[in-house]
Amino acid sequence: MAKTLPVDDLVALLEEVADCDGVSPELRNRAANMYVAWQRRVRQHRARAGRPISAEQKALVVDAIAAGLSLRAACDLAGVHNSTIYREIRRDPEFGAAIEDARLVAASFAEERLEEIALDGPLDSIATVRAAEIVLRHRTARYR
Repeated sequence: MAKTLPVDDLVALLEEVADCDGVSPELRNRAANMYVAWQRRVRQHRARAGRPISAEQKALVVDAIAAGLSLRAACDLAGVHNSTIYREIRRDPEFGAAIEDARLVAASFAEERLEEIALDGPLDSIATVRAAEIVLRHRTARYR
């Protein structure tokens, strides 16, 4: 497995290659482009993390989670950074409860679908057997 460099070391290496005279122009340009792209991503990340969130964005995140998306995907859909959502969950207990309710709705859809597969699927299918296993394991844990 390749060893990964810490971000600061990577930035220093890219700056060093971009400023080096003994490196081919193609490699120097590639390193400079990588460094510029990295700076752009950092600026975009910081800009998104500090923005306030509107009521429409909150509703969009809740609806997306209820539809089965992950929190990160819901945040991307609403154009909000996920740290902003976590901050809002801490600040607004009603919003936190709405997120939790949306997660329960998404889980219930998944449970229903798994139950359909387990009960109506072909008996020789691995998917049917696996769905039945998950449903039974979940029910056993729920009724303990």
